[in-house]
Amino acid sequence: IGKKGHTKEYSFYNPKFLEPLKKQINRSVPVITSITLKARSESEKQDLINMYVGKELSLKNFNEYYINKYDIDTEELERYKDAGYDRVCLLNYKKYDSIIIGLNKQDKVVPDYYALKRNLLKLVQLQQKLLEV
Repeated sequence: IGKKGHTKEYSFYNPKFLEPLKKQINRSVPVITSITLKARSESEKQDLINMYVGKELSLKNFNEYYINKYDIDTEELERYKDAGYDRVCLLNYKKYDSIIIGLNKQDKVVPDYYALKRNLLKLVQLQQKLLEV
């Protein structure tokens, strides 16, 4: 879940790379909470971007309304602020049990699995255009 869970890695070049996401869309229980796009070469083992499924919340504009609405622990938010995060993601995992993760500048948050799929397909198209050049 979040930054700790892992599944099999897929390449954009593998025609089945969207299979886990297709399975998720047909399930009523969220299993996939994020995807990580990694550099292509084995020598570059860096993450390029993380996409999380959930609700992005800014720690700068956070107020009592959000704390009550999402039932968030204020001490947890303070830990994220102290760690240097400007924003967090409330993951779509459990309706009544909040899971929050800190977001880096390059991280992206999408509201649902359909948006995640659209964003992945856009990235694949962009990758293909870059390879054509």
